Amino acid sequence: MKSSRQAIWIVGLMLTMVAVWSVLRPLLPHSELAENNFQANLIRLQAWQLDPHPATVFVGSSITGRLLPRYFTDTALGTVANLGLDGSGPEAGLRLLLQSSNLPPVVLIEGHRLAKNWSTNDDLLLAAIHDPQFTASRWVIGLRADVRPSSIIFSLLKNHSGGGSAAAASQDSSSHLVAETPIPGWEERMRLLIDQLRQHGTDICLYRLPVGRENLPSDGAPDFIADLARTWGIPYLDVDRECKRRGLVPTYTDGLHMTPASARETAIVLAELTAKLARR
Repeated sequence: MKSSRQAIWIVGLMLTMVAVWSVLRPLLPHSELAENNFQANLIRLQAWQLDPHPATVFVGSSITGRLLPRYFTDTALGTVANLGLDGSGPEAGLRLLLQSSNLPPVVLIEGHRLAKNWSTNDDLLLAAIHDPQFTASRWVIGLRADVRPSSIIFSLLKNHSGGGSAAAASQDSSSHLVAETPIPGWEERMRLLIDQLRQHGTDICLYRLPVGRENLPSDGAPDFIADLARTWGIPYLDVDRECKRRGLVPTYTDGLHMTPASARETAIVLAELTAKLARR
């Protein structure tokens, strides 16, 4: 067979496989996890960019990324989007939101990585949404990251492993960001992004999650997230303190990221606090 004919057969076979995979997608389990950080982020980015926009969006780092959207399904928040991006911070998520013409009514921002410096990983994330394959996945759903066979298998194995590290085993490498020294000017930069969202009618809230070794040593310890919330005039939810008040003792995969069981419990607490805030 001539090489040109072989190429045609190969391309035809690939297109057929993609078409079949697209038809099967509604019947397949959708992965919320992935075998590496980039694919995990791609799942979250595509969910935000390509699915109907929910009323509530979480923005943050891999710490927030452990709060899987399905944990909120039976809460007052219902359907949510999670832009807790591995190896990144709230700034990247806020910039992604501001590129949208349809901003959500409510954005909750993780406080732990507000001061994270911009990095090449953030550049890759913002560039990813303009990649031809990302664009094509809007119409060819078999190309979406949440139905990649390797991610589906990974997600199924992790969800049924019963191990404490089920949701974060391959993704907790982002915890090395703990020791990063913030570059001056980050407060003004974040304040500007938040103000832009507020000018479009979006309600903003900062929150603190349980973070193991980074938890405040005591209730009276200085809390820079609470201080920023007061300075910026926005609500603050101390989810970590509320978990302690309820007698919940979170467990962690690496001393920082919550295990699936703890992330689910914390998501319920966060949803209840958010609902109370909305009723005020």
